[in-house]
Order: sequence, then structure tokens, then C-alpha cells
Amino acid sequence: MIPMTSRILIGAVASLVLGAALPVARSGDARTEFNELQREFHKEGEAFNKEYDKLQAKGDANELEEFEAAWNPVPAFLEAFAEKAAEYAGTEDAPRFLRWIVEHEPVTDGTLGPHAAAALGTLLAAHAESVEFESMLQALPYRLGLETCLAIVNPVVERAKDDKLRHRALLTRGAVRLWEGGEGERERARADFQTVRDAGLEGLSASATAFLFELERLQIGSSVPDIVAEDLDGVGFKLSDYRGKVVMLDFWGDW
Repeated sequence: MIPMTSRILIGAVASLVLGAALPVARSGDARTEFNELQREFHKEGEAFNKEYDKLQAKGDANELEEFEAAWNPVPAFLEAFAEKAAEYAGTEDAPRFLRWIVEHEPVTDGTLGPHAAAALGTLLAAHAESVEFESMLQALPYRLGLETCLAIVNPVVERAKDDKLRHRALLTRGAVRLWEGGEGERERARADFQTVRDAGLEGLSASATAFLFELERLQIGSSVPDIVAEDLDGVGFKLSDYRGKVVMLDFWGDW
């Protein structure tokens, strides 16, 4: 059974007319207001995290739970960003506020919360060709379960008039099928990735090729792709030189 938040999104998607004209441009200080809300959120979030860490160190689970329920800044800012999204409704400024809501409301069991579901529904219905919506498609597989994600992207795949948007949705669908589905879904993911790769769209085609490599070469039980490098003394080696032995690979970065 599809969760309620997914049904909210399906209802919004059902009324989509993708490829419609862009929302009306609006002059004003939307970007400034957005940045100010962001700064306030980060400030309060840092204070919250600092106090949370202190309580966590004490080891009192009840006190920690009470503090989180009373002082977590996310709910109040979800309301603040929703108010701004409503204020700028129908304009090109609304999507950045809607996107923030989708990205910051916690996900439960792979399902969006009510604020995020409503915000994403508005993005789908009124801002499907915005940069923010395309970014949402790219991020969905990292946050949502299979059923919820498919409920969002399938209508976009079927109805999108913009070629890039449709193939972005196909790439998203393939990713969630690969990561969240069983063997049958992985074969469907392969078909999605091949369609995107063969379309030859800049950026998307390369991403689809990378996903196909993951699907075909980086699954449990697959042969590990060979790695050719030099050790600290400049001596060349190949990972395949150690076939049959236990090897620990340590991937790291320095920021």
C-alpha cells in the first residue's frame, strides 16, 4: 500500500501539464530573504547541536529525547520556509524555498514527511522545469524508498515534454531501482540507464554509463575491476597481482 504522503504526490502529479510556460518572474528580495533564513537556521542548528552533544555525553536518553522534541529548530523553519514559498507562489522565486523544505524535513522509512510531500507536489505541479526540481530528481534516490520514488518519477517519464527533464527522471528511476529493488528491478534499471546513455545528452549520458558500470561490475559477487597505481616508493602494481589474497582498500581524501 502506498503511504499517504505518496498519495499526496500522486494527486499533484496527476494534474501536471509538463512543458507549460515558466512561472511569472517577480522582482524583490526573495534571494536575500532565503539567504537570511538559511543563516538563521544554521546559527540555531549549531547551537542545538552543541547542546545536544553535551546531553548525549551525559548518557540520559530521556533527557536527550525531551530536548530534541522541544528545541529542534527544523519544525519552526519548515513553517518559515513554507510561508515564504506561499508568499512567492506562482513565481520563479518559489522553488528555492520549496526545495529547502524537501531537503530538510526528516524522511521516515523512505517516505517524505507532510511538509516535504506538499512542497514536492507543488514543485511537480507548477515548477517541473525549474533547476530546483531537476536537482530534486537527482537527490530522490538517496532519500526515498522504491515505491515513493517511483510514484514521483513515473508520471514525469510518461508526460514530460522537455527531453532533458524526461531523461533526468529516467536516470533517477534507474538509480532507485538499482539501489532499492530486487533482481527484476535491476534489469529494469539497466533499460533505463541504456535509454539515457543512448540519448547522448551532455552530462546525463555519462552518468548513465557510470551507473551501467556499477550495475555490471560493482555488485556483490562480481570480479573487482583492476586498479593500476604506484606505491609510496613509486613502484607500479596492479590489484590483480593480489588475486586470491585478502586485500583491504582504503579510499580517502584530504579537504
